[in-house]
Amino acid sequence: MARKNKILAVVCLMIAIHSYTYSKPHTLLWKIDANNKTLYLLGSIHIATKDMYPIDTAIINAFEKSDVLGVEVNINNLNRVDLMSDMIDLTGESQELLPSDLKQKILKKFYTLLNDESDVCFDELNQDDLNEATQSIAYLKPWGVALALEALKIVAAINGCGQDSTSETLQITQGIDQYFMDLADKNDKQIYEMETLERQIQVFKSLQDSNVIVPYLYAVLEDDDRDADKDNIVSMLSAWKNGDIKKIEKLLDTEYSSNKKVNKLLKNELIYKRNNEMAARVERLITEDKTYFIVVGAGHLVGKGGIIDILDRTGKYRIQRY
Repeated sequence: MARKNKILAVVCLMIAIHSYTYSKPHTLLWKIDANNKTLYLLGSIHIATKDMYPIDTAIINAFEKSDVLGVEVNINNLNRVDLMSDMIDLTGESQELLPSDLKQKILKKFYTLLNDESDVCFDELNQDDLNEATQSIAYLKPWGVALALEALKIVAAINGCGQDSTSETLQITQGIDQYFMDLADKNDKQIYEMETLERQIQVFKSLQDSNVIVPYLYAVLEDDDRDADKDNIVSMLSAWKNGDIKKIEKLLDTEYSSNKKVNKLLKNELIYKRNNEMAARVERLITEDKTYFIVVGAGHLVGKGGIIDILDRTGKYRIQRY
């Protein structure tokens, strides 16, 4: 009998340990409860690798329980023609805001990225197309240049452009937010935009209006360590997969510029203002007679000043992380 009791005790202990391990939060999904109403918040990244799928069951279950999918912007309905027309100034007058040396550096950077000798960054361009693509940058408004530069740098990092020849390209697939937008479309689930494209563009416009765009562009051009860019992307993908909040916070705690005043303004415009706006929207949505499953960039949820922190400080909600 004593031996049976010992075996039973060991089995119970193993079950307890397994239950604790399984229940330990390991995703970037939060459940927000208040007054018998529920809302889900999922931290996302806009790119993913195949090993990040299938999505955790807890996340899928929350999505299936929800009536509406919320995203930052529904890129499935994005009007790219309108976006480009807003970014372009055919007179070239808006680029008069930029010093001549900065304009030359920008053109050189675009030329280098588009003409990478490894031919793994972009489709090979003939000389005329290359020159035309590079010169077209001169007609982008400064905030449009900033967007284009950031996008090209990300593509270059993912594809191994300008990196060691032994560096492997990342096998990128659709991002987490895109996955759920496609799933919502497939299941005729309503999609709600937490922001508008105009609001996101306004972030960059405000940098131009406040004359921060010049030091910002200098900073983007000086930061040309593509191996480091790729390492950061790999680390972010790994952190999302493992639900490593501390690692995500550390990766996002970046200095956009060596100028402290500029850096503070950038963080305020790019992150904190939008966090407060989206948190206020969450507080309105959770009062509705619908259950929302909201997917926003992970950087907007975690850390001090993140959406979860803002909601928690109100003391009005029960917040559970899965």
